[in-house]
Amino acid sequence: MAKSLCKLTIVCPRSIRRHVRDILLEGPAGGSGFSEISILGHGQPSALTSASEKVSGMAENSMFQLVLNEGNVAQILDEVQAKLNRPGLSYWTEPVLEFGILS
Repeated sequence: MAKSLCKLTIVCPRSIRRHVRDILLEGPAGGSGFSEISILGHGQPSALTSASEKVSGMAENSMFQLVLNEGNVAQILDEVQAKLNRPGLSYWTEPVLEFGILS
């Protein structure tokens, strides 16, 4: 039976992106790689922490995306939560039907 792949997306405040990056590089995701993207988050005013974010109505965040075996998701999330038990971290998963490298 083939292993199920999924895409894990983690969103965090930019102030802790280096810590999230280090955790991902050290864990099972480091070998397969991931993408890191700077994003602006819009939503709950309580999620805006700095004065400039409150004025602009946007939070400066980083988004990490990984394609990995579904069985590794819990391990990564447990490690992130254990090492970075901070507000402002969110995640979601999506099924990946197919993954390959075009060359």
